[in-house]
Amino acid sequence: MSRTLPLTAPGKYLAFAYVVDGAVGAGCRNQRDDVLLVQFFLRVLGPRTVPGTNETFQPQGGTPLAIDGVCGQRTIAAIKTFQAQYNKAVGDPADQSHLAQDGVVHPIEQGSPFGRRSNHVLTIIRLNTEYTFQFGLDRQKRIDMDPLFPRELFNKLFLAGS
Repeated sequence: MSRTLPLTAPGKYLAFAYVVDGAVGAGCRNQRDDVLLVQFFLRVLGPRTVPGTNETFQPQGGTPLAIDGVCGQRTIAAIKTFQAQYNKAVGDPADQSHLAQDGVVHPIEQGSPFGRRSNHVLTIIRLNTEYTFQFGLDRQKRIDMDPLFPRELFNKLFLAGS
């Protein structure tokens, strides 16, 4: 189930992160709420031009990703494209900000924004920070105001009356 994770050391790019509880991608749990959150980020960020390139985070020739809570081939392709294009922009594969290019959005484990095996930043964290870079911290704090935000996630991510 998707949830909001307060950060112990909030920074200028994130005060908290919207995270998944189960992995999203080929052969994963793909819980509806988790898939909706990942699809939302991928859809909103997809058309954005990757810094330092002419490319986008959207698979070539594709129509915008549906935000339907079903992790099909288009969602998996969008995850892989995001990871690949982000890594092109970062460059050095030894850099810790490089993403594991496995086509999976893994949950945070033991409070760390880094993967246990890869020791690289998790894709779900990078989706959050890229959203902030694109739209600003104030909008990241209230992603529910985004016209593409899936309404059924509201009660999972925000306290009633917030």
